[in-house]
Amino acid sequence: MRDCDENKIKLVLIRHAQTQSNLERRYCGSRTDEDICDEGRKKALGKKEEKVFPDVDLLFSSPKKRCLSTAEILYPGMIPEIIPEFDEIDFGDFTEKNYEELNDNPAYGRWIKSNGTLPFPNGESREDFIKRTMCGFEKMMELISERKEKKCIRIGVITHGGSIMAILSSLCGGDYFDYQVGNVCGYECSISGKEGTGYLKITDRF
Repeated sequence: MRDCDENKIKLVLIRHAQTQSNLERRYCGSRTDEDICDEGRKKALGKKEEKVFPDVDLLFSSPKKRCLSTAEILYPGMIPEIIPEFDEIDFGDFTEKNYEELNDNPAYGRWIKSNGTLPFPNGESREDFIKRTMCGFEKMMELISERKEKKCIRIGVITHGGSIMAILSSLCGGDYFDYQVGNVCGYECSISGKEGTGYLKITDRF
């Protein structure tokens, strides 16, 4: 980040609460904009009451309803800054389908064998998705740099599981799937060093 003390910044990455598609283990990506379900809302409210997540000074979010609703529950009264690039990956032809429905699909079989590196049919590749997400991360850091007033600041991001994996695999190192996280769960990271691998250091997991 540009004109501020990077070691004084904490980043809280939180995956949105459950949707009905999440409960049914469907591929719920950028083409779907469903809200969180009753079970997801209940779990998010429970974590809010338990004070699982720390307070934040600035809040950012994906544009999707499921993220904005989660932000409203966890950080009431805060209006998140929307980062369009934090939208979930485009699952293409797999959108709203689950394993049982795709099991006999040859394209799905090829995607599984590639460890998810092949582009989704008529969708997005992991490489392009990570590039898009990191453009959003850079945009967010520029905004933080412009607005930072305190010596120590904590930033909240309500986004998708894929977006969290993209950010952490790019800036902490390791494999993309090392950072899978459940709904209404996430990581707290400190920012240190130069941009690139090692730029973020995970300090807590919720």
